[in-house]
Amino acid sequence: MSKVQPKAATESLSFIPQSLWKLITSETSRQTSLLFTAQLVSSTINALSGAILFRSFDPGNYGILVFCLTSVIQFLNYFFEFGVFAAGTRLLAIERNPKDSRSLIGALISLSVIIGISFSVLIVFVVFVAGNFGPNLVTISKYISNNTNSDTSLFLNPQVRTFLIEVSPLCAILPVQLCLEQICQGLNQIRLLSLLRVLLPVTTFLSVLLLSFFNHLTILTALFCSLGAIVFSCAIIILLLKPSFSNLKQNISLVLSETKRFGFDIYFGRITTMISTKLDGILIPLFLSAAELGYYNIGQKFPDNLTSLSRSMAITRFKTFANESEVRRVIIQSNLLLLTSGALSLILIAPYLLVLLYSEKAIPAIALLPAFAIGAFFGGMFQPYNAFLAAHGQGGELRNISVFIGLINVLSLFFVLPRFGLMGAAWMVAGASTINFSLHYYYYRLVCQTKARKQPPHITMVDLSNDTATGLNWVKEKYGEAELDLVNKAEARSGSQLARLWQMRAQKREVFIVFCDRLEWQTRRTPMLIFGLLIGCKECWLVDAHNLSERNSRLRIIFLKIPHLFVELLGSFLVIIFSWF
Repeated sequence: MSKVQPKAATESLSFIPQSLWKLITSETSRQTSLLFTAQLVSSTINALSGAILFRSFDPGNYGILVFCLTSVIQFLNYFFEFGVFAAGTRLLAIERNPKDSRSLIGALISLSVIIGISFSVLIVFVVFVAGNFGPNLVTISKYISNNTNSDTSLFLNPQVRTFLIEVSPLCAILPVQLCLEQICQGLNQIRLLSLLRVLLPVTTFLSVLLLSFFNHLTILTALFCSLGAIVFSCAIIILLLKPSFSNLKQNISLVLSETKRFGFDIYFGRITTMISTKLDGILIPLFLSAAELGYYNIGQKFPDNLTSLSRSMAITRFKTFANESEVRRVIIQSNLLLLTSGALSLILIAPYLLVLLYSEKAIPAIALLPAFAIGAFFGGMFQPYNAFLAAHGQGGELRNISVFIGLINVLSLFFVLPRFGLMGAAWMVAGASTINFSLHYYYYRLVCQTKARKQPPHITMVDLSNDTATGLNWVKEKYGEAELDLVNKAEARSGSQLARLWQMRAQKREVFIVFCDRLEWQTRRTPMLIFGLLIGCKECWLVDAHNLSERNSRLRIIFLKIPHLFVELLGSFLVIIFSWF
C-alpha cells in the first residue's frame, strides 16, 4: 500500500549560521583541513627543496634530475600497482571489524613488498634495454621534430643509466608508499596520511640542505635523498598502522579476488591516464630539451597545490561516499568556490613567487601558469566525483574515462609538442582536464539516477488550500510511496523566505508541489516555481483541489516561465508610467 511519510519541513529559521557552524566543526572539515594543511606544508617544503636544487644546478642538470626521478622512476611506478591497492582500499572502507582490517593491512603490505622488488628489477631491465632502443628514439625524434636542441641523448647517456642502476634497490619503496597511502584512505586514517605527507618532504629537505651545506649535492645524491626519505617515512607509518599477518593467505586471496572484480578496471584506467599525463616528461626532452623539461616541472609546482584541497576533501570523504547515494551539495559548492579563488590567485601571485624562490632563471616558466591554473581548476573539480565512483565500485566507468582521456593526451602530445612547444603542451593539459571533469560528472549523474530509481522520491509540498487530505491523496496517486515534507499555509507565510530557502537546500529534494484551492485564482505562481527550482527540485507542480495540475521542468521554468515573468513586470511598469502621464 502506498505510504506517505510527512515530516516537519522547517525546524529552524536560522539555517545559515547553524549550517556554516556545522560544516566548520564537522569531522570531515577537520580531517580535510588537517590533510590540506599537511599537503600545503608538503608543497611548501618541496618548493624550497626544488629551489635549492634549481639554484645549485644549471637548468640542463636540473632537467636530468627531473628526467631520472619523474620521467623514468615515477613513470614506471604507475605500472606497478595492478589494481591491488585500489581493491584493498575498497575492502578496508567497507570493513567494520578492526581485527580484520589489520589483517587486510598485513596482506596489502606483503603484496606491496613483492610488487616493489619486481619494480626494482624492472628499472635495471629498462636501463639495459634503453641502450638498444635509444638510437631508434633519436631517429624518431629527428623525423618528427626539426628542433636541433632536443636532448635525445638522455636516453643514451651512460651517466643517466648509471644513476638509475645505483638507486634501483631503493625504488622498491615506491609501490609500498602508494599502498600505505591507499590503506590510510580506506581506513579514514587521515592523521597518518597527513603525517606521511609531511615526513617525506621534511626528510628530503633536511637531507638536501645538509648536502648543499657541505657541497656534496649532485644528481645522484639528490636521487638518494628523495628515495631514502620515502624509505624512512614508510617505515614509521607501517609501525604506527600495526599490521597483522594472521590469515595472510586467506586475505591475499580476498584482495586478489576483489582486484579481478573491481581493481583491474581501476588499474587499467589509471595507467592509461597516468601514461598519457606523464608522457610529457619523456617527450619534452625527446622533442625539445632537458632544460625545458625543468621549466615545465617548475611551472607545475604551484598549480598542483590548487588541487590539493579538493583531493584532500575527496580522500577524507572516501569511506563516507561508499555509503552515500550522492555527493553532498555543500561539498560541490565549497569546492567550486575555493578552486575559483585559488585559480585567480595563482594567475596573479604565482609569477612573483616563482621568481622569488627559483631566481630569474625560472622566468620562462611564468608563461605556462595560466594554462596550468585552468587545468588544475578542472582537475580539482572532478576529485569528489572520482572518489564517489571509486567508492561505489564503478571501475568500468573510471576505466572508460581514463582510456578516452589517455588517447586524447597521447595523440595530442605527438602533434602539439613538435609544433607548439611547452605552451602547446600546457594548454593541452588544460583541455584534457576540462574533458576529464565533464566525463566524470556525466557518469556520476548516471550512477545517481540509477540509485534514485530504487528509492522513494523526496517531495516538498506547500499547502495553500484548506483541504490537506486531498493534497496528500494526490501525492499518493501520483508518486506512491514517498518521503514528504509538508509546509502548511501559516508556515509558508511566516518567517524569512531566504532562511527557508537555504534550509531546504541542505536536504535532497526532487519534487516541489504547490497545492492551492483553485489554480486560476492563485497568485505569484512563477515566483513559487522559481523557489522550487532554487531548492534543487527536478520538477515543480502547481496543483489545485479540483484536480487541475501543471508540471514544470527545470528547463521550462528557466526558458519559459522566468522570461514570461520579466515580460509581465516590464509591461506592468510601462502601464504605470503611461497612467502617470
